[in-house]
Amino acid sequence: MYIFIKTFFMIFLSLTLVIPLYSFSGGTGSSGTPYIISTCVELENISFSDSNLNSNYILNNNLDCSSILNFKPIGGGPCDGECNLFGGSIDKPFIGDFNGNNLEISNIEIFNYTTTDDGWGLFGYIVSPGHIYNLSLKYVNVNISDGNSVGGLVGNNKGSISNTMTISNILGESIVGGLVGNNYGNISNSYSISTVSGNSFVGGLVGSNTYGNILNSYSISTVFGDTELGGLVGDTYQGDISNSYSVSDITGTGLIGGLVGFNAGDISNSYSISNISGTITLGGLIGYQYSGVITNSYWLNTSNNLNVSIGDFIGGSLDIYTSTNLNYFYDTLNSPIDLWDTSIWNFTGTGLAGHVWDVPVTPPSTPTPSSGVSVSGLPSFGVSSVFVVFGLILIFLF
Repeated sequence: MYIFIKTFFMIFLSLTLVIPLYSFSGGTGSSGTPYIISTCVELENISFSDSNLNSNYILNNNLDCSSILNFKPIGGGPCDGECNLFGGSIDKPFIGDFNGNNLEISNIEIFNYTTTDDGWGLFGYIVSPGHIYNLSLKYVNVNISDGNSVGGLVGNNKGSISNTMTISNILGESIVGGLVGNNYGNISNSYSISTVSGNSFVGGLVGSNTYGNILNSYSISTVFGDTELGGLVGDTYQGDISNSYSVSDITGTGLIGGLVGFNAGDISNSYSISNISGTITLGGLIGYQYSGVITNSYWLNTSNNLNVSIGDFIGGSLDIYTSTNLNYFYDTLNSPIDLWDTSIWNFTGTGLAGHVWDVPVTPPSTPTPSSGVSVSGLPSFGVSSVFVVFGLILIFLF
């Protein structure tokens, strides 16, 4: 009998040990009953299991993650044959649903990784149908001096991001943004108040916007770099930007724009009031216009800006307005804002246009945690963990 019991629990223990013990404060991970995130450890647990990357989550309360020394980004890739930090060379993107519940996560630190991996931020890599929304991310510090695709919220976005904001300090090598490093997906109703530094493709909101869409978003940031720098986006290629703006300070060498540094996409109903410092190919709205259509957009010509809307023009179609009088853009009878959609833009008559959505949101009632509630700062253990401990005790006694 003794041998039978011991053998049974040895087999049970070996099986349970290979099952990840990363659990949450409640829920099943389905769309109807998402996993409940109540601690920063639970937040980080998302990245420690492949199945977790395909699940649904809801934030239960505000999180201060200052106790986690070096947060591991959620989701990894694209790997291009090398994704050592995330194990092997296989992409492991987040393809689930993360509802921030109109709450905030603060004090995320990601730094000093020595790697050639791409994708650095709270989420390293998300892919459709992956969706992040209703989330405020504050006091984020991402320092990957040799890294590419670096952002406060997402490094590489091929999914959807909506109703988000970040206050961050971001440093990378290339493709660096306050909210998103590299955008191939959709970003809407989001903004960044950040200090963003890199070498090339650096933007206050997004580093590079390739085939992506940026809607109803803005940046109030400080941007440092060398080339292809923008107050909103560093570089856009066959992507769309609409109903967005930048009020930023940008310092670099060349291909610098108040809104976009290098543009090969379409821009509509957008504006820039940014200060630019550089030496070559500088524009109040666009640094280098390669192609694309720009319509119903404007920039404010101040004493700190150059007297050109476009630093260098290669091709495309332009419909750009400018004025040295800030009050001109307060009046909705003036072009181009007379054509802007009042269901999107908020015109006060005494200030610059903002977004209708950009108002304080009262958080809804947060879900009540079910069984397995974790203690702050400690992992949450599920039923399988209890059996593991029980099995170890019996083995010891027998």
